[in-house]
Amino acid sequence: ALREGGPLALALRPYQALLPIVSDNELRDGLPPHHAPIIDRIVRHIDPSRTFWDLHIEARMTLQQLYEVVAHLVYWRKVRVIVALGKNVCYVIKPEFEMKNLKHIVQFLRTEVPEIDIKLLLEWLSRSVRFTDLLREYSRYNQRVGFVRAMIFLLKYDAITPLWQFKLHCATPLESATIAAKKGPYAERFQQLAPYYDGYTATEEVMHCAGLDRKALYLVESAYQEVLVEILRTSKDEKAFPWSVLQ
Repeated sequence: ALREGGPLALALRPYQALLPIVSDNELRDGLPPHHAPIIDRIVRHIDPSRTFWDLHIEARMTLQQLYEVVAHLVYWRKVRVIVALGKNVCYVIKPEFEMKNLKHIVQFLRTEVPEIDIKLLLEWLSRSVRFTDLLREYSRYNQRVGFVRAMIFLLKYDAITPLWQFKLHCATPLESATIAAKKGPYAERFQQLAPYYDGYTATEEVMHCAGLDRKALYLVESAYQEVLVEILRTSKDEKAFPWSVLQ
């Protein structure tokens, strides 16, 4: 049986995913003897593009059960918790990443994924670029598969990082009074969301805390876009995510 996953299990979110940091063989065959069978069910479904929400449905278990499995896999140094590889995420090469290491990665990827131009991909990733926009650059199926493999490899070796989306509520006192008096289908919801627009709480975390999907949140924010500033940046801020137990 699994023991409780501790602080990590409590810190995980449905929009996150698992990134294997060992080979597939080591992930399958390198687990401790007599581990719980439920762990094998998760290992079979691990995919950096599958969120924990997707994973718990596919593996037919509760989110809490999944989080406890994840905590064990992280403790055993088999996986890392990441934001799910997906269309709404922006990526950029880590500023602190050693260029000499990047050179080796380029050489390796040119052999492993010859169907895509690695040099061009890295040029795109030198500035903030959305996953969806990158994917559109590849029209053939084998190129798209190669692109996803390259992105997973770059994440695995910590060469790229996601840029989180934050919103800052920057209304003047007069605008704040006007907003408070404003009526409409989204007025009450905006008042509920306002504390999250502090420039420190990422959009994914806002959706999780408020119980909204991306479309519902977009409708509210569009109605008040004149007082919201969008910021894209990396973050290890405790208020945005409980990073201390994830890394």
